[in-house]
Amino acid sequence: MNAQNFNLNDQVKYLTEENVISKTRLTLALNTTLQENSTIKNELISLKIKQTDYEDKMKKSCVNDQKTEQLVKKFNCQVENW
Repeated sequence: MNAQNFNLNDQVKYLTEENVISKTRLTLALNTTLQENSTIKNELISLKIKQTDYEDKMKKSCVNDQKTEQLVKKFNCQVENW
């Protein structure tokens, strides 16, 4: 009976150690994944900011194109009236 208890205690000890090792591995994997997700989120925020900047520049460019077009029309009208 003592031999069985000893063997059972060894098995429990081994399984407990394996459980701790597995928990440690899972914790490390989870932390790594969370860190990668945070990095990806920061990159997405950066890309969104760049996209907004490009959209603003595009809008300004369109406004400038419209102003240029209006100036060309005015110029052409003045040339015709001359």
